[in-house]
Amino acid sequence: MSQLSVRAARVPTDEGTVWRSMVSEYCCDEMQEAWEDGLVGFGEHEGETNDPAINLYRVDVWPEATIWTEYPIRFCPFCGTEILLETAE
Repeated sequence: MSQLSVRAARVPTDEGTVWRSMVSEYCCDEMQEAWEDGLVGFGEHEGETNDPAINLYRVDVWPEATIWTEYPIRFCPFCGTEILLETAE
């Protein structure tokens, strides 16, 4: 069975440094679809991130705001394989 494999590195910006990621392999078709649909991803849901983690995203929509919440995960919620996150400074 394959493993979700994500590589992340710190990238300099005008405001300092942020984490950027690249998926090198998906563990299952469901994870690939969830990643492409924005239900699972790296760091914060939108924008730059200072948190190198793979997250499951939840959205709450209210009349006055839309709130995204990130839940760090270490295992695929679909097939159960461990997520490999390689980081480089």
